[in-house]
Amino acid sequence: MYAVTLLSDYDHPAVQAKADELTSGKSTLLDQVESIFGFVRDEIPFGFPPKWDAVKASETLQVEKRYCTSKATLFVALCRAAGIPGRVHTGLLDIQIMRGIFPSFAFPSLPSASGHAWTEIEIDGEWKPIAKVVMPMPGVR
Repeated sequence: MYAVTLLSDYDHPAVQAKADELTSGKSTLLDQVESIFGFVRDEIPFGFPPKWDAVKASETLQVEKRYCTSKATLFVALCRAAGIPGRVHTGLLDIQIMRGIFPSFAFPSLPSASGHAWTEIEIDGEWKPIAKVVMPMPGVR
């Protein structure tokens, strides 16, 4: 949690300004979260940054290529700047999910699992994965 707090620099002026821009005129929490999520998903290109995980949210706003950890850090920072409690989780995924991102010849030399980061926000005192909030499956919300 300590590293995420340092990287999710939600009090940075650029992060504060972007959070204000994204949530302005959004009357509900869901509208605000969807706006923030859409920005991070659609406007921050996917790719691997030179600094890997050690990228602050304010740096991610410079629209260089970013992957799951830096995007999760930015999403949490924007939520926190907007007064929405957010947190990052990390875990391992089967490396096969990266097919199409890495060239096929690389797979024999890659480990079987890769690190991944995802986010949750707190709604009505309950932590919910963002994928269930923004893109819920029928009956999940």
